[in-house]
Amino acid sequence: MKLRLLIYAFVLFNFQLTAQGYLKTPSPNWIAQYEKQGTKEVSKYDVETGFYYTLLNYQYEVDKAIEYNEIELKVLSNAGVESASQIQIVFDTTYQKLQIHALQIKRKGKTIDILEKTEFNILSNELELNSNIVYGLVTAHAILEDIRVDDDILYEYSIVGRNPIMDGNEHVIVFLNGSNPIGDIFINIQQSKSLKSTYRVSELYKDEVVEKESNGIKCFQLAIKDVDPLIIPDNLSPYHNPYFTFEYSSLYDWNDYQSWANDLFQMDRPIQLDSLIETIISTDDSKEESITKLIDFVQSDIRYMGVESGIGSHKPRHPHEVIEKRYGDCKDKSLLLTELFKKIGIEKAFPALVNSSIFKGVQNYLPGTRLFNHCIVQYEYEGEEYWIDPSTTFQGGSFKDRGMTDYGYSLIVDGRSNELKRVKIDPNLSHINIEEYYELSTFDGDGALTIKTEYKGLSADYMRSYLEYNNARTLQKYSKEYYGLMYPEIQNDGKIKIKDDLEANKLYVTEKYNIGNIWRETALNDVVKKKSFNYEPISLYEYITNISCDNTEYPIGFAYPSKFHQKTSILLPDAIKVATAEKETSNSAYEFKRKQRIEGKTLHLEYSFTSKTDEVDSKDFRTICLEMNEDYRTLPIEIYFLNK
Repeated sequence: MKLRLLIYAFVLFNFQLTAQGYLKTPSPNWIAQYEKQGTKEVSKYDVETGFYYTLLNYQYEVDKAIEYNEIELKVLSNAGVESASQIQIVFDTTYQKLQIHALQIKRKGKTIDILEKTEFNILSNELELNSNIVYGLVTAHAILEDIRVDDDILYEYSIVGRNPIMDGNEHVIVFLNGSNPIGDIFINIQQSKSLKSTYRVSELYKDEVVEKESNGIKCFQLAIKDVDPLIIPDNLSPYHNPYFTFEYSSLYDWNDYQSWANDLFQMDRPIQLDSLIETIISTDDSKEESITKLIDFVQSDIRYMGVESGIGSHKPRHPHEVIEKRYGDCKDKSLLLTELFKKIGIEKAFPALVNSSIFKGVQNYLPGTRLFNHCIVQYEYEGEEYWIDPSTTFQGGSFKDRGMTDYGYSLIVDGRSNELKRVKIDPNLSHINIEEYYELSTFDGDGALTIKTEYKGLSADYMRSYLEYNNARTLQKYSKEYYGLMYPEIQNDGKIKIKDDLEANKLYVTEKYNIGNIWRETALNDVVKKKSFNYEPISLYEYITNISCDNTEYPIGFAYPSKFHQKTSILLPDAIKVATAEKETSNSAYEFKRKQRIEGKTLHLEYSFTSKTDEVDSKDFRTICLEMNEDYRTLPIEIYFLNK
């Protein structure tokens, strides 16, 4: 479905708005007037991109579906001249119009009106065609002439119209800070007094919202000034929105949302799938085999293709059309799968709406028409609850063993649910096992390395998908370059071998390499020389990394679920004394174990890593970070022999 969360990100210059054509018209007479109040001085050293916004004036007339924007920015450097001298406004050509009201340059006390001489070119804006998604958007693009340092640029425009599938509902989120300072922000949401709606604002500004009523019109207004920039830490949890926000929705609660969404999934004619069922499953198939085959059909035989303009942005197409065309987006595939399930007696099967960008972060927003951007399926079999993503391809194994992205929270479109439900995943359904064997039996010749990797569950799905679009040669090239970071003289020893056990949902990859000059000789003094070999479990660096441990006020994201196990055997030229040792780290975020032992001339190393959570609370982050950095520090080892 790929429905975009409607975030008016004023902190960005590329505004994602919608329109059909454009006109140059006077400013509308319904807007509330606002004069700038900000007084804080800002220099070029305080901003990114060389400019900052001195005014962001956002107003919305809900009943007439008119969005008004007045933006003023100040250019502080030559970099700002480059980045601020273009205007881009994205249009949805199916239901909206763009009206441009003003375009001015303020320079040394003078106002230069450049609206009439400035033309906006209409450009195609299909940025996600490579992901098989068509939005039907275009961009109004203008290049401004003669922009100089210290110029103020002001422009006003309105977007008129609303997607008819919204049924008059509206959902607005305005960010109240960003990476640069902001002079003033003014918000005015205007609606008829009788319209049911709700709003939410960040705690800092909860007492600043003013509600006004006059002549049957109700307004929600917020004015703030001298907004400081926001510093976002690396690895911020995707579930956490660090920005201050103002949010408005004309859907009052999840009951309202359920009613609206459930209507979208109702079809205007009967759904006949009996003949299709007969081509997918046989009378000899068990119920469980039938479930797996139906999932396979929708995932693999119905290719993913989303046409998301207009009504298609939210309403699924009729299953007959999806079957005929053999393609559909996530909501098309989800509706088809639930209807197929019902044909074999699985009555409790429903589309489930999720957000593939903010995941469980949806619980922090109001019910709104643009909150969800993806659709999956929730169903019950023999009293057990299952979740499946029909848009995922190349999955293997029984339906009981299929992993799925942890989308966090979902609204099940069943006509009844009035709250979000936690998506159920099994963290044990994704696993990577690696076996490495180094043959370093002589100091003078090349070394040999054999790597056997087993991908299980969701990891196998990801690798299978990669190999569907990339050949084995590409995988071998990538892997050789990866190990080449450690061993510059590494060379392939034959072709990479791939074995796919689809029924067990396991995929095996075997690689062999020769490594030249793997032993390095250095003189410790005039008498003693050292032959050394440096080893690192480089695949483990995907999980254990060296990161900054600065204190943070935000939760930090953590890869979950992750389950990794590796055994490494290194055959050496001679016996070596190595103490048998074990190391274990266990905290609220992960568990890491390392073992080492010597057996004859072979050094055995073993590593395991399991993540426990998808984010680390800010109060726990520094402790966990320091532990991970210590684990990271101990991963490289040096094996050496001395000779005289």
